[in-house]
Amino acid sequence: MAIRVSRNRVAIEDIPLNLSKGNSIASAATINLATATGNFLHITGSTGPITSFGIVPAGTMFTLVFDGTPTINYNASTMILNSGVSNYTCTGGDRAILLSEGSGNWVVSIIKRDGTSIVSSGGSSGGTVDVASSRALSAGDDGKTLNITAGSDITLTVPAGLPNGFGCAVYQSAGGAAIFSPSGATITPATSGNTKTGGLGKIVSLVQTSNNAYSLSGGTA
Repeated sequence: MAIRVSRNRVAIEDIPLNLSKGNSIASAATINLATATGNFLHITGSTGPITSFGIVPAGTMFTLVFDGTPTINYNASTMILNSGVSNYTCTGGDRAILLSEGSGNWVVSIIKRDGTSIVSSGGSSGGTVDVASSRALSAGDDGKTLNITAGSDITLTVPAGLPNGFGCAVYQSAGGAAIFSPSGATITPATSGNTKTGGLGKIVSLVQTSNNAYSLSGGTA
């Protein structure tokens, strides 16, 4: 084992490098990793969306584990996610490897808890996702049926930057309706003013018609 120090670099040979576990940090719009007590830590709660991880020197790396379901907002300069140029809503147990590029700019590689890709392959994957509380749609919802299980109304935010050709079905299986709310996007309902699921047993379709523009049709109210 050896540590070699030269003018511009430190080389470590045959010595294991272990992550230092720091105190958990609560989710927030800005998670300031400059205050982290280690480079491996848990992010608790679901407050967000997360738009910044703070400012630390370029080349600094962190490994995060998300205990809640916060949304991380994509940004082409400050928050470069491996999400197909879209925001990502975490599931408890998801991990992220962060690399600082300095000046508050981050490259973020998300690893889903279940090992599947966070980017849908054009809607071909299918499947059903239970949704019990308000959240933003993400690339992972493409091609899925969202099963609304909430007892009272929830909001599904439709953000800018979802993949080209995005589409999903939304089924209301409980008393709560899903209300569609655009954020940086536009939604045109087939029936004017109808922007939510129409009641128990109703299913609607949300389909991208052009960049950040969507059509809402089916059992709406």
